[in-house]
Amino acid sequence: MSYIESPSLVTNPFFKIKITHLPTNQLISLPGWVTQFSDNFTSNWNQQNVYGRMDPLATFENTQRQITLAFDVVSANLDEAIANLASVNKLIEFLYPVYENSAGPSNARTIQNVLNAAPLIGLEWTNLVSRPGDGTKLVGFLRGANYSPEITEGGFVKGTKQIIEVEGEGEMNLDTNAVESQLVRGTTTKKAFIPKKLNVSLDYTVLHTHLTGWYKDAAGNYVFGDSSINGGFPNAHMITYQQEETFQVTTTEDGITTEELLGEPSEFEQVAQADVLRAGS
Repeated sequence: MSYIESPSLVTNPFFKIKITHLPTNQLISLPGWVTQFSDNFTSNWNQQNVYGRMDPLATFENTQRQITLAFDVVSANLDEAIANLASVNKLIEFLYPVYENSAGPSNARTIQNVLNAAPLIGLEWTNLVSRPGDGTKLVGFLRGANYSPEITEGGFVKGTKQIIEVEGEGEMNLDTNAVESQLVRGTTTKKAFIPKKLNVSLDYTVLHTHLTGWYKDAAGNYVFGDSSINGGFPNAHMITYQQEETFQVTTTEDGITTEELLGEPSEFEQVAQADVLRAGS
């Protein structure tokens, strides 16, 4: 059995953070080092105190799921820094809804605007942030996104220079009896600072798009959700499997039966412990 040792968690597509703005279907993919990950489940109960009863009457309401994901986006050069900053800016835009406005963008803030779609977000990162069963993106909404450039790490300065020529006011030349104008030339420079390292943290609420809870199957056994997620919710669905093995069975004339394993077990990727810790797993 062979292994792939110590892959780069930044360049490996498996470790990229994928964020989709569901109303517009726009997608960004961030090559980030995950520094914090937590998956919180809160069981909410309505409790009513009753006279003479030591314990309150509790009525179940729901179970909610909240994901906190923090990561660093590091750029090696100016082109990467510009692309990463644009992706993070797009992420901030994903927090805003879609409006229906027939008057055009010039009247985008008029009272005629109608909210067309709320900013639902699809989020995916490895199997830890993915939909049970098929491993696709989760559906939910961002309660907040924090973006803080790490200024101490430095960055890149991109600038453009523009020469502007302006014709000045004319003056009378007494010798020639004519009005002579003057050409004024000026230079303007526009500069932008693009940070090398960006710290991003997301506060994400998951909306369950699958059956949650327990029920009895045809055999009378309790299973969670359905057959595709039973035993694999919320993020173990990609590793709860049975490995298939193929054997060749041979029976001799003496009635002796032997089994021979055909093929080798499947290869697995192995991530070095230092890389896993660096990714915040």
